[in-house]
Amino acid sequence: MECKESDPTRFDNRGGKLLKEEKERKKIGRDLPKCEESIVREISTWESESGRIFTVYGHKFSDYLNNQKEELQSRKDQMKGEQTASRNREVLGSNVLQRRRQETIHSLL
Repeated sequence: MECKESDPTRFDNRGGKLLKEEKERKKIGRDLPKCEESIVREISTWESESGRIFTVYGHKFSDYLNNQKEELQSRKDQMKGEQTASRNREVLGSNVLQRRRQETIHSLL
């Protein structure tokens, strides 16, 4: 979903792609928490019945899920930081160019 959001060509079509994308985002936002809750409940039931801990890649499932959420959030924060830094460089670069143009104009006068 995030890749689709950052794709600049998504605005170029006329087939209702943005509307479909928004509906998909809402559906995922609504269904994902329910799905997570259901999985956690099933795992809890399995753990109590079997007397064992359910693991994913050697980590307890709840820890694994929390780590995945934290990694996703940190990637989002990093992307936002990169975008902000890029915008700041663009503004700074344009200010430097404007100053140089003004200095050139003043030196010619």
